[in-house]
Amino acid sequence: MKAVLQVAVLGALALAASAQAEVRTYEYTAVVGSINEFELATGRNEWLNVTTLPGFAITLGDTVHGRFSIDTHTGLAYSEPFGDGVIADYADFTNRNRISIGFDRSGHDFAALGPLYTNLSITDQPIGSGDDVLHLSQGTYGPGPRESIAIDLTDISGSALSEPVIPASIAAFGQQTFMWHYDTGVGAGYTQVIVNGGFTALREVSAVPEPGTYAMLLAGLGLLGWQRRRKG
Repeated sequence: MKAVLQVAVLGALALAASAQAEVRTYEYTAVVGSINEFELATGRNEWLNVTTLPGFAITLGDTVHGRFSIDTHTGLAYSEPFGDGVIADYADFTNRNRISIGFDRSGHDFAALGPLYTNLSITDQPIGSGDDVLHLSQGTYGPGPRESIAIDLTDISGSALSEPVIPASIAAFGQQTFMWHYDTGVGAGYTQVIVNGGFTALREVSAVPEPGTYAMLLAGLGLLGWQRRRKG
C-alpha cells in the first residue's frame, strides 16, 4: 500500500510540474517612431514630430512601457485563407488577453478596463511566402473619446509557426511593434492620432499555470498528508 501511495503522489506531482502554462505575461519597452493625425472635417492628414491631441504631449523618440498577456488556450473563432497561408481569429470571452501602455514623459497610462474589445489573431504563412504574425489588440468603444493599443509580433521568414495556433513561446518573432490609437469619437469633429513604434526590450515576467495544474498538485499534497497521518 505504501508503495502504491508513493507512486500516486509522485505521478500527481510530475503531472503538475509538466502541465503547460496557460497565461503568459510579458513586459516591454518601446520607442515612439511615428505620429500621424487625421481630421475628418478638413481632410488633414499629417505626420508630426509632436501631438497634443489626447490632452498630453507625445513626441518622436518618447519611451513607452507596458505589459501584455496571452492566454494560450483561447478558443478558435474562425480561420480562413490569407495569401498563401491562413489567418485565424481567436475568441476571448474570459478577458485574459490583456495589454497596457504607459508614456514615460507624460505619465499617461492606458489599460482598457471596459467596455472594451479584444482581438487575438495568428497569421501563418509558408516559409518564404510571407510573414508569420501574432496580433493582439484591445481598446474601448462607445461615443468617445476612445483609446486602443495593438501589439504585433512578426517573423518575416515565415518559420516561427507551422500552423495557425497560439504559440507557447514568442522567441521566434524577431520584430515587435506597437500601435496606440486615440480618437475624439463619432461625429463631424472626428479627429484621430496614431502612434507607432518598435520594441527595445521584451521579457517574460510570469506564466500562470492552468487550473488543472493546481488540482493535481493539491491532490498530490493531500495524498502525502494522508500517508503521514497513517504513519502517526
